[in-house]
Amino acid sequence: MGIVLRQSVKTTTITFAGAVLGALTIYLSTKYIPGQGYGFSKTILTHALLASQLTMVGMHSTLHIFLNRYEANDNRRKVLFTMSMIVPVIVTVLASLLYIACKSGYISLYTVQDQPYLEKFFYWLPVYTLLWTVMTLLEYYLLAHMKVALSNFVKEIILRLGNILLVVLYALNIIDFDWFIILSVLIHLVPIAAYLYIGSKLEDFGLSTAWQIFSKAELKEIANFAIFHLLMNVTIMSMFYIDQLMLGIMDKTGFVSVAVYSVAMYIISIFQIPIRAVAVSIVPAFTHANEAGDVERLDALFKKSASTVLITICGMAILILCNMHNAVKLFDASYAPMYLIVPIVLLGRFIDSATGLNTELLSVSKYYKFNFFVTLLLLGLTIAFNYVLIPKYGVYGAAWANTIGFACFNIAKFLFIWIKMKHQPFSAKSLLIIAASIPAAIVGYLIPHINNPFADTFVRSSAVLILFGVAIYSLKVSEEFNQMIKNLKEKKRLY
Repeated sequence: MGIVLRQSVKTTTITFAGAVLGALTIYLSTKYIPGQGYGFSKTILTHALLASQLTMVGMHSTLHIFLNRYEANDNRRKVLFTMSMIVPVIVTVLASLLYIACKSGYISLYTVQDQPYLEKFFYWLPVYTLLWTVMTLLEYYLLAHMKVALSNFVKEIILRLGNILLVVLYALNIIDFDWFIILSVLIHLVPIAAYLYIGSKLEDFGLSTAWQIFSKAELKEIANFAIFHLLMNVTIMSMFYIDQLMLGIMDKTGFVSVAVYSVAMYIISIFQIPIRAVAVSIVPAFTHANEAGDVERLDALFKKSASTVLITICGMAILILCNMHNAVKLFDASYAPMYLIVPIVLLGRFIDSATGLNTELLSVSKYYKFNFFVTLLLLGLTIAFNYVLIPKYGVYGAAWANTIGFACFNIAKFLFIWIKMKHQPFSAKSLLIIAASIPAAIVGYLIPHINNPFADTFVRSSAVLILFGVAIYSLKVSEEFNQMIKNLKEKKRLY
């Protein structure tokens, strides 16, 4: 348990540091790169992310789970690693041939003003996809060896610092836009090299083609697992990026709208960071209670974690919404629409999170496949809503499509868990948490504006956090929070 706790703390710290670097990257990019060019850079990245989910054919998830079934000196580890690298590379090559054959049709999907970007960098997308695929596979190999913090450091810190360097080089006119895009692709060779170096220090690192070491039954199990996770991963990834993809195609401003929307979605991603940290920490407890058949403990854990998440999202939502005017000040006028995009999308994510860690609960139960089907439903709904709303309302239409989809997604999971598993996340504490949020939100909204956005953010955020923290502590809605404050008072430490 000690290594898990240490890795969780390190990973969370690195993730927040990466988020800060990511914010700096976005700020510099929007300041020095024209909106259309920045929107294209986000579009090609999104395409590479989604394409890599297809080309990996679920082998990264397979590698992550199956590797630990075998002892360190078992040659099946090397064979599985070899298989996980070779199959995706072959699929990437085959998919690239199909992509090249469809060149004219693919480019014609986009607006006339955006097509020159796609024409110029058309052949770089397969390269980007291949590099992202290899990088992700190596990352999951290290995750299977509990190198979580180290692999996260490479991706969140080193890669982001490289991206910042490229923006600075562009801003100083040392490289032009063409080289900026090309180097943005090739820079992924850096984390790949780092992962290979880290992996080379592990006992089971290496390649082996002794395919016969696996029985037919084992190969069938691996194939079934990989295919299911291929479908699951593609569906989930599409769910998060489909609105950006459809904006680039269906909105009349094309990549310009993608640039604005991507900045807004980055702010939303910051909202979700602490939620993911809670989710990672609670899954082992969910698993143990479920395997032991302890329904009461599972229900108690679900409610307790739901309260923790509700406290987190209420605090994060207030901080983000009260400071949106400051965020908008950091960008030029073309990014002003995110002032409304963020609250709209935030509403959907708030609804999704407010009913607890239902995805995590389902994942450890016998109903784990429901996650896939309900995610597929969400994807279909989101595509349909985007198709209707984007042509009429542009970025706002995409934001509402996202929120409506997530609301439907969450309601479906909430009802399924309540009816099938007899669990629901709410308690009397839920109302108290909402009540504690109201004074903090009012104060955060009413504080007079300070001209300097950084000073305003500091003053406003401090007031909100103090008032919200005092209210949560006074109402005693979280034993962990009150114990943490007690430890700070008595022991001068969090735990």
